[in-house]
Amino acid sequence: MTRWAAVVVWAVPAIAAAGTPAAGGDSDGESAVASRSTAPAGGEPTSSDESVPPIELAEEVVEVWGERPNKEFDRDTELRLTGEDLDQLGVVDLAEALEYVPELRVRALGRGGAQADIRGARKGAVKILIDGIPVDEPYYGTFDLSSIPVTDIEQIRVATSPSSPIDGAGGPGGVVEVHTRDAVGARMLRARGQGTMATAADASATARAGLGRGWAVRGSVAGALGARDYAVAMPDGTREQLDERRRALTAALRFEWRRELERRVTVDLSAQRRSFVPPPGDDASSDVLVVAGETAARAGASGDIDTGSLRVHARAYAHALARDSRYYADASLSDVRRGEHIDANRAGAGLVVNRPQTPWLHLVGAAYLDTEGARVEDLDGAVAGQGRSTVAQVAAGAQYERGGVRVDGAAGIATPIGLGHAPWPEAKLTLAWTPARPLTLEWTGARKGRVPTLRERYRTDIGNAELAPEMATFTELAVVLAPADGLSARVGGFVRATDGMIRYDGDRMQLVNVDDLVVRGVDARATVTRGRWRAVASWSFQDAYSPRFGSTPLDFLPQHRLWLELGAAVGRGGVRAHVRYEDDQVDRGATLAAHAELGVAAYARLGAGLLATVRVDNATDERYEIRQAVAAPGRSITLAVQWDAM
Repeated sequence: MTRWAAVVVWAVPAIAAAGTPAAGGDSDGESAVASRSTAPAGGEPTSSDESVPPIELAEEVVEVWGERPNKEFDRDTELRLTGEDLDQLGVVDLAEALEYVPELRVRALGRGGAQADIRGARKGAVKILIDGIPVDEPYYGTFDLSSIPVTDIEQIRVATSPSSPIDGAGGPGGVVEVHTRDAVGARMLRARGQGTMATAADASATARAGLGRGWAVRGSVAGALGARDYAVAMPDGTREQLDERRRALTAALRFEWRRELERRVTVDLSAQRRSFVPPPGDDASSDVLVVAGETAARAGASGDIDTGSLRVHARAYAHALARDSRYYADASLSDVRRGEHIDANRAGAGLVVNRPQTPWLHLVGAAYLDTEGARVEDLDGAVAGQGRSTVAQVAAGAQYERGGVRVDGAAGIATPIGLGHAPWPEAKLTLAWTPARPLTLEWTGARKGRVPTLRERYRTDIGNAELAPEMATFTELAVVLAPADGLSARVGGFVRATDGMIRYDGDRMQLVNVDDLVVRGVDARATVTRGRWRAVASWSFQDAYSPRFGSTPLDFLPQHRLWLELGAAVGRGGVRAHVRYEDDQVDRGATLAAHAELGVAAYARLGAGLLATVRVDNATDERYEIRQAVAAPGRSITLAVQWDAM
């Protein structure tokens, strides 16, 4: 591969030509048109399409984007990034996109890929939803954010507080919601190519068209190639170059039927095949992992009915995953130490019913069932882990908003099936009071649980089938100021106490519920928007404590993090620059030094539907460790070109 990887543009003209625009659709850059209570905080990114009006249902204004109502309940998720933002930044996947949400910390996984930590919460505690469907990997309980291309992403919303019981079990650490582009809408064809000087290339295309009688289709494909070289230490002290061998192909298809805003049905299908070599350590102290092949498939269906006095949302989904991994003695890849083959699956269904009682009071109920299973074999075909986990949940709640007071409350019962544990209660309550226009006071309290992952329960060497759920109690008090249009600030202090933290016990040589954990901290963010200029400053402080592990019970938890961002639109383009700072942190007893890095993205609309972006990551070429003995990539320059045909 050359220094600048070739940019390949793919297209799906068959879909683009398949019909006329469907009625009642969204437009490119679907906008967030919200009621006063649901509007994004001042200065948050919004799409440029201001043409979609609020829709009156049952005498109230309901948040609308993409010409369909957003979920009315648990509005703690904030709009943080739009599809237009992602286009301008030239990002490739969900992991790169979430790097631009200061309150989240995206970090590399030892098994490859990336995951998001929210205030120290990780591994199954952060719920990742794509169009309302949970997508975390069944066996390890994590989710590789880099596996989701941004091709069809229209909105990314984030909550740093636990999810509501109305959204189902789990999510005690926070929520990342990804909403993709509707199939119903103006006919479109978009192609995108991207090349990086670190020898990588990505290409994608998406198209949608009407099929008649209210039906529409959206299809997309995305491909990625990577040939970054790792300099890996060999046992004899020499260094050998190892190619990352990244290959990925993703395809997605959505069928959607809509009858104005009263009825909606969607069917989603997606598949991905990829292989890669995660960044290995450079000190020859650990095996070299090669993901020889990973195939993932997802299917989902949902339906919405709105009678005016009753709103019903139902969904069902199924996932399947097959992954082959090999661990080699060194970078020559000649000596296989061990292997792992995972076959995992997940299925579930949910029902949410919302009934407006008055313009200011809603009642809501929900029921969910989720089951996941996995079988893991070693190189010889011996079973290294096998099991299934099933959880049912029912919940009910109410939402009240009137006269500057907002109350969102919900409670539910989570019931593990076949796991040998009793049901447990879950609840969340959010109170917001606006005594005067510039000032809002918010308080959130929650109690949520996390079921142990299949690996934690059933791995044959360290697993423990008797593990109990981790239970988290959360509280946060925040002050929000919006003294003028385009000026906002938020400061919040939080505490999250987790009972029964799951850790490895060296004496018993297995995972156990060993200790309690307390994470506490402060988040502050200020946003200023003036005309075509925008500035954001964010600071986070957090620390953790447990009686057994002391003041450093969690790896990868920097106490201080700082984010400064400045953006400006100039003519037909613009520029966005940021500085990110992270304090010292610990990885398996080793201290990773503090570091700061600069990123810059410049974009320009060239006419004829072309958008070009040049992005420089780690512009000052800082050298630091992302994990013990694993160096971060140096300076990286990326060119992205996007073409909108319609």
